[in-house]
Amino acid sequence: MLQRKKIRIRTFVLGINHGQLLQAKGMSDLLSETFPDALVKLDLYHNHLFKEIVSQVRKLSFVKCITLLTNWVVSCRYALHFSKRDLTVFGADTIWMYNHPIAPNDDYFFGADVKTGQLVAVCPSNAGSPYPQSNIIHSLLQRFKFVGVRDRHTAEFVEDLIQKHVTVVCDPAFFIKRKSAKKTQSSVGRKQLSIYANSCANIKVQLEILDKSLSLEFPSLVYLGYFPNFYTNITKQFLGIFGVLDEVEKSKILITDTFHGVIMALMTKTPFVLVKSDIVMSRLQGPILDCFDPCRICELHELNLKLKDQRIYDDCDLNDGKLEEYVRVSKDHICRMLVNINESIK
Repeated sequence: MLQRKKIRIRTFVLGINHGQLLQAKGMSDLLSETFPDALVKLDLYHNHLFKEIVSQVRKLSFVKCITLLTNWVVSCRYALHFSKRDLTVFGADTIWMYNHPIAPNDDYFFGADVKTGQLVAVCPSNAGSPYPQSNIIHSLLQRFKFVGVRDRHTAEFVEDLIQKHVTVVCDPAFFIKRKSAKKTQSSVGRKQLSIYANSCANIKVQLEILDKSLSLEFPSLVYLGYFPNFYTNITKQFLGIFGVLDEVEKSKILITDTFHGVIMALMTKTPFVLVKSDIVMSRLQGPILDCFDPCRICELHELNLKLKDQRIYDDCDLNDGKLEEYVRVSKDHICRMLVNINESIK
């Protein structure tokens, strides 16, 4: 009897973060589709558990914490990170970020401890902060059979080290197998203004000074994922990752300041406004920026004025085929690379 090949995904796991779960689930779905006979599991390695708990206690986000941990358990399968494997797939998310707030400078995410099988990188990001220990990382990257990354900053970082071309591919969240929410009304008829943002408290202050016409335009204001306080939208805090996606899809407009907030808007073809920062813009450097109109990006103090710009409510730029082509090309490239490497594994 032939033994099933073991494929392991190495990324952030069990994090209280919708984006981490989206990319992990998307990568798992893609690998399971590409290799239906293989055992696809996430490496169970959670060295940042204490930091996560402290962060959630400070934010009083107990409900979100329990809900997302339940999502992780239900959505993915796990294996011990030191278990034997035939192939390890690294990524996505900011696992290569230097001085990461929850997992700083961890060579685990470069495969330092992996002793068996082949290594490939698909969609990791360094969030524009390359490692200064270039000799160590250079040595570890030499073991990888393929390196694909999520943004141009990371591509330049890796290319400088290994002197090889590195492909920029889309975030694996786009590979998730999911049924779209049923839209009970047209985009014109929807009145929900949704906020998915780290800086939701600051955005709340801006929205409190909306002029009367805009206030009437959005009788329903919903916070998702991040909440100004424990009491805001308490029922929405029980939403799992697919529940949040459904709420985004039902929105007339989404305000976000996060990378995966943009990804969720693009996944659901929902018009959005991105409150920009250096961090989020560094993570978006790549073909993904060509998949929506730059008019959707603004500074926080420009938010009220931006909400009066009728261009942001039009979804033409989200339905012009650029995103679908980017996802298709990325998926084809990743799958072709994985199949070639898999065939070389005895």
